[in-house]
Amino acid sequence: MVIYKEFSYNNVGEKMKILFFDENKLIIYLNNYYCIDLDLKSKDNLEKYFRALFLKINKNYDILLSGYYEIEMFYDSTYGIVIEINKDNLDYFDYYNDTVDMRIKVNNSKTFLYEIEDIFILSNDILKKGILYKYNNKLYLHFIKKVTDIDIGKVLEFASIEYKKVDEIIRKGTVLNIENYLCKY
Repeated sequence: MVIYKEFSYNNVGEKMKILFFDENKLIIYLNNYYCIDLDLKSKDNLEKYFRALFLKINKNYDILLSGYYEIEMFYDSTYGIVIEINKDNLDYFDYYNDTVDMRIKVNNSKTFLYEIEDIFILSNDILKKGILYKYNNKLYLHFIKKVTDIDIGKVLEFASIEYKKVDEIIRKGTVLNIENYLCKY
């Protein structure tokens, strides 16, 4: 049975959002505010960072994280980091309640896309900062100009982040003329 809970700080620009599926799977969205001093090339620093993050999650959300975790990180300089955390149920390890061990994989994605359900809700200013792709009957916005945390927050009200199939969507998707989707009022 999957338990789905969503936790977030600060709706506009969402600094941290946690999707809790069950005790074995979490997805954490961290905007750049939480990633300023994070060195993605240093495994030691990443482990320290995750241990502190797990403590924060335990304290603030009453979600106990202990055991062995596979952690996969996806990085985008515009948004920040998406972290998939999957617990590995290893039978031969006997972990104490507060012990965490992890294997970290960093995917230095060049960009995230934003899957948009209703393109006409977004402002012209935001749309003009990106390229619009159509792939499998879905629309994706790819920012190519500088955007603010407020811009990203507005987009995330009506979109979800796509971080795994970015290369495929850009390679196989159809580029749409943004001008056709701008409001002319």
